[in-house]
Amino acid sequence: MSGAGTEDGMGSAAAQDGTSSGWTPQEPARQQEAADRGEPGPPGLRHGPRLLAAVASVALVVGTAALVVVEDGVVDHVAAAVPAGAGVVEVGTQPGASSLGCAGGPVLTAAVEETDEEFAAEQSPTDRRLVLLADGAQGPLVVTAPVESASSTTSGTASAPATQVEPTDDGVAVVEGAGGSGGAATVSVTGPTGQAAPSLSGLSTSLTPDGDLRGLSASSCAAPTSDAWLVGGSTAAGTSTRLSLLNPGATAAEVSLGVHTPEGVVQPPGGQDVVVPPGERSEVLLDGLVEEAVEPLAVHVTSTGGSVAPSLVVSRLVGIVPRGVEVVTPAAAPALTQVVPGLATAGAGSAVLRVVAPGEETATVEVDVLADEAGAAAAAGLATSVAVPAGEVVDVPLGGVPAGAAGVVVRSDVPVTAAVVLARSAGADDPDGPADLAVAPATAPLAPGAGLALPRGDAGLGAQVLLTNAGAGQATASVVGLAADGARTDPFEVAVPARSTRTLDPAQVGEGLTGLVVVEVVVDAEAEAAAEQAAAEETEEAGGADGGADGGQGGATQDGGQPVSPAPAATGLHAALVLVAADVPGAVAVVPPSSVPAAAGSTPVLVAPPGRWP
Repeated sequence: MSGAGTEDGMGSAAAQDGTSSGWTPQEPARQQEAADRGEPGPPGLRHGPRLLAAVASVALVVGTAALVVVEDGVVDHVAAAVPAGAGVVEVGTQPGASSLGCAGGPVLTAAVEETDEEFAAEQSPTDRRLVLLADGAQGPLVVTAPVESASSTTSGTASAPATQVEPTDDGVAVVEGAGGSGGAATVSVTGPTGQAAPSLSGLSTSLTPDGDLRGLSASSCAAPTSDAWLVGGSTAAGTSTRLSLLNPGATAAEVSLGVHTPEGVVQPPGGQDVVVPPGERSEVLLDGLVEEAVEPLAVHVTSTGGSVAPSLVVSRLVGIVPRGVEVVTPAAAPALTQVVPGLATAGAGSAVLRVVAPGEETATVEVDVLADEAGAAAAAGLATSVAVPAGEVVDVPLGGVPAGAAGVVVRSDVPVTAAVVLARSAGADDPDGPADLAVAPATAPLAPGAGLALPRGDAGLGAQVLLTNAGAGQATASVVGLAADGARTDPFEVAVPARSTRTLDPAQVGEGLTGLVVVEVVVDAEAEAAAEQAAAEETEEAGGADGGADGGQGGATQDGGQPVSPAPAATGLHAALVLVAADVPGAVAVVPPSSVPAAAGSTPVLVAPPGRWP
């Protein structure tokens, strides 16, 4: 979930970074008239008959952006994202639909499995769990394990039969089980015609007590997209990073990668035009794409045709000592402000803020840590700033973060995105012993319909929700808990003071819950507006003082004399689920909420994807 102010709770890239395609959506009739006259229309609007056929047959749901085709009772999804600046046409009311791709967790590659017994690593069985939760469903919750593409590095290529679970009369459907290789799965559900798409969330966990894959990895199931940022991973010695590309739709996706490193962006030939067939998962070893050992890194994933649910599966060994596993899911799209919730510090460990500046200008980044009540005073002294060169990735150590719960706020003069990489040792007396990794991505503010699936009680995992309020006024979230049998709790309110972090124990909402769904978020709008105004005045005054000293006209400027636009104040309430394993010391994972479902109403049709038409 990234950004705010749109129907799906995701702020558009244009709105966040101040850029635009230069094209303003027009009325459909005006668009066609312009095309008939031979005038250049919006990017991609140059295929008259093809476009009309597409408009007649293709309906994309905003937010989840999934086409739903029902044949013989089987729900099929053709995923495609609506890019910023694209035009849409309302063509009628369709049933709301949601679809997700679940990444699964780390697995031993086929090469490792075939190693001679004399050198084979001792590996304990991995406990893989998949929990899926739909609220507001009318059709069945459909779960399918994807086919592994021929290029996949994991074993097992068969697709398991689809699982279908009918919702209760109250619209709740729950699936608890395992997916395909590593627990990967695709999931879809439909809601009533003319109403918002169902809230759909998923949690995939993998827990291994010892061996090369020792640790806990967890991820939320993600909506397919054509543009994603994965901030995490490494190709340093001892670290394996696999890019997983899951295509839950019925259209092949052609994927291209940009790998951002401390030396700039690389577009490896082996990472271009990667075809992911419909209903399949393909994997790419980043170790083989990037010639030199690189840490830190971030991966920009774009696709045409179909859309994919991308993730990075990371495992690390130092010699023969396991140092962590994790699944990295997409961070918020680049913007001037980012909020990273889920900074859970405890015992022996470290935290690093990873920032990537994808544009053509160096980013000047300001960093603040917002902690819980016990750590607020210590966190206040951790504010820092850093320069991130254009196209590069920089790690900012967060030393001194107090034990407890916290979030990180990033403000920049040019768009950036970010994540926090946590490393937690099994014991303070053995810092070089076994450890685990967790990656907390930047998220969007919470919005109604966002969900968090919870681990089962017998999974051996503890769960807490960390809520970070980046705004200047108090924020209050109202959530309901859902049980596996469809039972629903009364709304539970949790208030978070301005610029602070608080912890919500799911047991406070209800016992034995399968998930939480946000029903309302209330922020102090007056306080937010006052803070924004004060920040603008402070920037203007500082710029005027600098300009007066230099004999200039005033106003903050870059080296070339161009005015600098101040980053807007961070706002909203941000959440992450933090998991720990009681029986595996140091095991930790951080999971962002699911995306917000599409709004109710008529279904928009993609008219002008910038630059091309699938």
